[in-house]
Formats: sequence, structure tokens, C-alpha cells
Amino acid sequence: MLELGKARKRYERQGLLVESEAIKQAECLADEDARARRRERAAMRSAAQDRKYTTRFAENIRDLFPACPNGEGATLLRAECRAADFVRRFTVADGIDVDKISASLTDGVLQLRLPKTAAVKPRKIEIKGG
Repeated sequence: MLELGKARKRYERQGLLVESEAIKQAECLADEDARARRRERAAMRSAAQDRKYTTRFAENIRDLFPACPNGEGATLLRAECRAADFVRRFTVADGIDVDKISASLTDGVLQLRLPKTAAVKPRKIEIKGG
């Protein structure tokens, strides 16, 4: 529905025009049980599709990587296979204490700690007032 707005001097939408048949077909509280059953069936269908996809995915991975563990109790979604080695090398600046460098790998995130030498660290200078 449109109405002429006097302030802007143009037609503006004032609402939606809905037919009575559409209102009758709209969901209401009376069919809540049917909607709950529909959601439950949809969840079961989705779970079945997920299982089918996981099985196909696992078969494809086993075809691509035959060295991966295969057998009962082996869950491919949680197992890790080494497909290739990864090496990264870089040169460290002179101000880094090479003997104290440490690295950790947690959840696939590599953290490097490169501590500075004592000569490079900022020092505090005490200022005496007079």
C-alpha cells in the first residue's frame, strides 16, 4: 500500500497487502506439534547426509593417502597424516640471543620466541633533580 508523504512529496510504502488465503496458510500455534515433527525429521535427514558425506570423504582421503591408518577405531576426522614435510628457514638479526630461542606448536599455530640480547634491551636512566 502506498500513500503520498507530504513532507517528502513522494509515495511511500505504508504496509503490506496480504490476501486472506495467505493468512490461513501461515503458521500458527495450533500446528506447533507438526512443525516440531518436521524439524525432527529434517535433523535426522541432515545427520544421515552428514554420515554419508563423512564416509565418502574418508574413502577419498584413504585413496589419496594410502599410508594413513585404516582399521576399526580409527577415526579419519581426528587422525593426522603426514603428506609432506614443511621447512621454513630465516636469518635472525644480530640483536637476538640465539641460545634462548624457543618454539612451540599448539593447535597448528607455531609460536617463536626470539628474546633480545642484554645489549639491545632498553635500559632505564635515572634522572636526578636539583
